[in-house]
Amino acid sequence: MLRERIEKLQEKMKASAEAPVMEEEEAKIHPHGEYATCSQAALIAKLFESDGQQLEAAKSSFENTVAQLKVLNPDVELATDGLDELKEVRDGKIVSPLPEED
Repeated sequence: MLRERIEKLQEKMKASAEAPVMEEEEAKIHPHGEYATCSQAALIAKLFESDGQQLEAAKSSFENTVAQLKVLNPDVELATDGLDELKEVRDGKIVSPLPEED
């Protein structure tokens, strides 16, 4: 009887050790533990994929805006050389954005 209880407890311990542990912070963000079983490499890959999708969305939006400006101003020859969705206007010039500070 004691041996059986020990075996059951060992099985429970083994099962709980294999179950992913959801940290409190993750539980707030993903209550169902969506990423609890992902490896670090899988999460990093997901971040890069998301980053690429955001860049594509920004590029598409930028190109759409340029196309709309051309339709709204058919009599104006818009200069588009040097336009870049990753650049910004600073002091009246098109420049690369400043590096982000941590």
